[in-house]
Formats: sequence, structure tokens, C-alpha cells
Amino acid sequence: MNHVVILKREENIEMQKVNKFIRWFFNNFYKSTNIFFYEDELDSASVNLNEFYIVGPLILPLLSSSTLDKLFENNKNIYIFENNNNNYIFNVKYETKLNRPIKHSNFNIETLILSMNRLKKLNLIIPFNTGISHTSSWIFLEKSEINLFLNFLEKTYFQWNFLNIAKLKWAPKNKSIIFYDGKNKLESKKIVESMGINVPKTYYVFDKVSDITQDILNSHNEYIIKPTNLDSGNLIFKKNIKNKLNAENIRRKLNGFERQKKNKELNPLIQSKFKPKIIMEELISDFYGGYLSPLEVKFYVFNRKIEFFLIINREVNNEGYDFYDENFKRFSNERFSYKNTSINQKIIKFHYFDELKQNVYKIYDKFNKDLDNLFAGRFIRIDFFITNEKYYFGEFALFPNGGKGRNLNENGKNQFVKFWLPEVFEIFNDKTFNNDLNSIYNYVVKNLLSYLQTETSYSVFS
Repeated sequence: MNHVVILKREENIEMQKVNKFIRWFFNNFYKSTNIFFYEDELDSASVNLNEFYIVGPLILPLLSSSTLDKLFENNKNIYIFENNNNNYIFNVKYETKLNRPIKHSNFNIETLILSMNRLKKLNLIIPFNTGISHTSSWIFLEKSEINLFLNFLEKTYFQWNFLNIAKLKWAPKNKSIIFYDGKNKLESKKIVESMGINVPKTYYVFDKVSDITQDILNSHNEYIIKPTNLDSGNLIFKKNIKNKLNAENIRRKLNGFERQKKNKELNPLIQSKFKPKIIMEELISDFYGGYLSPLEVKFYVFNRKIEFFLIINREVNNEGYDFYDENFKRFSNERFSYKNTSINQKIIKFHYFDELKQNVYKIYDKFNKDLDNLFAGRFIRIDFFITNEKYYFGEFALFPNGGKGRNLNENGKNQFVKFWLPEVFEIFNDKTFNNDLNSIYNYVVKNLLSYLQTETSYSVFS
């Protein structure tokens, strides 16, 4: 659905910032065509789009809001919402054959919200308050609330745990995200394998526990068995020369695996399309080819930059890790974490490290493209198993530590968001007020020539 977004005249720096955030929310909300006008440009503005919404000043989505077409999809009427302060949402649809606007009804928004039971139940637009963070509605902002709104965004909304919750709420808008979640291991492996990057070989995929037989378990000397829908090492079974597996015992322990963590994070969305399965796959050796746990490297990638990575050696400390920058230089865990989690192990730079980094960027580029470069497609953790000769993809993590940042100190939480959404903090920190909009107007007109003054255009106020 396309949007024509009307911005309020910038009378002060606070209103200027609100307009910048309105642009940001629309451009990061979901893939659409967003055309921005200032309110006093509208008299001469014409738009030629087959289907679009005109959204008035001080009405905006949050990242957890429903899309406008979702809000309207159960309504046969096409609404114009308007009040005395010129805050409105128009939904204009063209009849293709007639090439003219469909007739619409005109209502006063305050009357609708206060008087019509049906619209109350729909909850299409709600007044701003500091508790609206995860609503599926759009918000209506009074001019008197601008400073409160900006403070809410800075102190509450654009925070690490808050944005991770927003990502959960946003996910149904772009279901490509489910292929990159650590609880969809089989599909994640397929993505990376198709890019020519090493992944552990898949020997068998079991649709149900009863498919696991002793003959299959005996068919390979080394492997691991794990569910596709669980994380944190839950229900992982390893077979090697020192450890045999019994099919009956495995079936008993895996019984009901598909119901475990069923409602955790993206699992409900994933399982609406992919039924949980069990994978039997190649066992990755330790760094020197033995039967200990392999080294793990976890890359934190923000906006196509490896801001840091973790190295984990579970044989030294199952809960510990060390921080490294993108140049393989170790730095103190205390920079980002309040826990004493360092394993203090000297690790020599892997001979294939530069190649590994290039593959991390390659994976990130596909992830970012698949998620339309929207806010949820600009951060991902990409994990690998490390041996002396090779590296193998492990999994993706969209919500490290469940997205709550339990291991992070305040600096870590703040810095991660600045890595993720640097332009948001540029808006917060901007102290420059430019009340001369002529240059902005010229920019808008220049970039809208394809939409303006066409033969079939329809003036929004004609």
C-alpha cells in the first residue's frame, strides 16, 4: 500500500524532529511508496497512484503497529478521517476501468472515535500515551504532547529490549524473517548452503520421533541429533567413537519436542509455516580434530559492519566468552557486559579469518535485502563452528539472550542500539533548526515529478 504523508509546518526544532521521526517510522514500517508533503504544499499537489492512503500530520505508525491496509481490511467503506486540526487519514482507491476515485464517505474523526461502537472496537487510531508502545493501532499526537513524545522515544522506545519486542510484533509484516531465526535451523542452513558456505552435512530429517530407528542411528559413526525449533543446547545428542546412542532412549527424550518453547519469540510464526523436525547432521570436531566441543564464533553485525564477535570455548568455560573487534583484537568484556564472563584464553587469529568475514558480509547482504533494508534487517548475529582447517555455519540469532540484554551493562544496551539505528540518534542530538523550507520543498518537488501533474492525476483536495 502506498502512502502520501503530510508533514506539519516546522515552527520549532521539536516539530522538525517529529517530522524527521514521522519519515523514519514510515520508511522503516514496511515496504511501500512513501511520498512526503508539507501541509501548505497540498493546494497544488496531485498524486497519480492506483491505490494509496493520505496520512495527515501528527498521525504515525510505531514499529509494532498494524499496516493501514490491515486496519481497513475488514471494512467495506472507505473512510476519510478529519478533525478541526487537519489530522486525517484518507484511504483513496482508484477504479481501474474508470480511472477515477471511488466515492467515499466523510466523517469527523472525533465523532467516530467517541460515538461509533464499531470504530471503537477497531481501535484504528488512539491518542498518544506512554503505554502505547506495542499497540497495533496508529497514534494521534497533539501538538502539546510533542516534547513528551520525543522524550518517550529517547528514554523508553529506542532501547535494546524494547526494540527486540517491537521486532517480534513487526515480524508478521515481513515473513522472510522466519528463515533467519535460530529456531528454524533447517531453513537457515539451506540459505547459507545455497551461498556456497560450509554447513554441517544433513544426513536425515525426521518428521516425527517415531521415524528414528536404530538402523538409522547405526548408519553413521559420528553425528549429532537436534530439533529444529529449540535453542540453548536443548535436546542435543552426540554420537562419536566414545558415545553410542540408543534409538528407544532418544525417542523417549525427544517425545513432545515440538511442543517445547512453542510460544517463544518467533516460534508461533515459524510453526505456522514450518512444522518442527529433527535433524541428524555432521558432527563438527574440536579445533584440533578431536571429540571435544568445537570453538564457536558469534559475529554481531549491525548495518553491514562487524562491530564485534565473541569466541566461546565450552571445554574451558561453558558459560564464558571473550570479546574481539573486527580486526581480531581482544577487548575487555566490561565494555559491554556487567558479568565476569571472560575465559581469558589466548586465541591465535584463524588463517581463514578474512575469508570468513567476507562470508559474514555476504550472508548479511542477503538477510538485509530479504528484509527490505527495514529496521529488523539491519542487525543479526551469525554463528560459526571453528576447526583448524574449516569453518561451518552454526545458526542465526535475531534475539540474543532473548532480546532482553540480561548480560549487558547500560553502556552495552545503549551502544548496541546506536550501532543498530545510528540515524535515530542523529535526530535526537540535532541542535540545528532550519525554518527555511524552500530548499526542502524544491527537493520534494524534484523527486516527485513522476507523480505530479499527470493527465490522470487526482488532486487530493479537488
